[in-house]
Amino acid sequence: MGKRLVTGLLALLLPVASLAGAVSARIKDIATVRGMRDNQLIGYGLVVGLGGKGDSARSALTRQTIRTLLGNLGVSFGDQELQAANSAVVIVTATINPFSREGDRIDVTVASLADARSLTGGILLQTPLKAANGAVYAVAQGQVLVGGSSETTTASGGIPKGALVERSVPATFYENNTVRLSIHDRDFSTMDNIGKALAKKFSGLVYRVEDPTSISVTIPDSYKDNPVGFIATLETIEIECDTPARVVVDGKSGTVVMGENVRIGTVAVSYNGIRITVGNYSDAKIGNSFMLSSADVKSLVDGLNQIGARATDIINILQAIEKSGALKARLIVM
Repeated sequence: MGKRLVTGLLALLLPVASLAGAVSARIKDIATVRGMRDNQLIGYGLVVGLGGKGDSARSALTRQTIRTLLGNLGVSFGDQELQAANSAVVIVTATINPFSREGDRIDVTVASLADARSLTGGILLQTPLKAANGAVYAVAQGQVLVGGSSETTTASGGIPKGALVERSVPATFYENNTVRLSIHDRDFSTMDNIGKALAKKFSGLVYRVEDPTSISVTIPDSYKDNPVGFIATLETIEIECDTPARVVVDGKSGTVVMGENVRIGTVAVSYNGIRITVGNYSDAKIGNSFMLSSADVKSLVDGLNQIGARATDIINILQAIEKSGALKARLIVM
């Protein structure tokens, strides 16, 4: 994570720094229609056929689950006949899309709940999947596919298209002749640009910006019998997106990502023999020190690269500049 990483980072950032103005994007790429949201499902089940790699005899939960399952199937037996090593209790999760209908299939994820060593080769028995309201929306069953070789990776797996949807998911993408859009990032400028683009596309269109993330649009009379066509046209409109300046730092990998809007005010930094001065100076480099008349992504990273700064140095310097108030951006450390 030394000079090579800093050089690679500079190569990535230089093209970004040369861009000017906001970025153009379709509404469908930066916003979603209210009512069209996914729903999470969860269930508790049993995986069998594990060849002795299932839950241990200590797992009372597994023994009780097997007893309940077989009891529901009309099978009775004694405790001494019960062997849990070929089975594992699991948590099953899935995401169901809006407008899913009975008979559709969705992917599921299966993870061991007790102390099974591996789910490899196991078969998930019929497992109801419930939503937050307690209603069953799908039923999962099938062979669990496991990737990896360690116990931490083989104790979970998935079943592609392993759940059958049993109940339709209600979804309303317009109400009272109004469509509501939610953008992914809170930004008043982007919301204002969306409104202007809509007014330009549809003459006399009625819309209202409700907050930094929401805008309600009244379906025009010409589209009242075709709301889907209106939304399809609306989603393809291109608008100018604007976002606040951010600097994202991954402390573990040493990765630093900065957008072209990042600016640095007048500041002087001294760190591990590196001296940086920004503002009211002519650009110059002396030893491990450099002065900048004004700093942006390109000039700061370029200067640090020239003096052989490491990636960790850049991260620490950015944190120091942010604390001083000179970094005109939000610093996000992961």
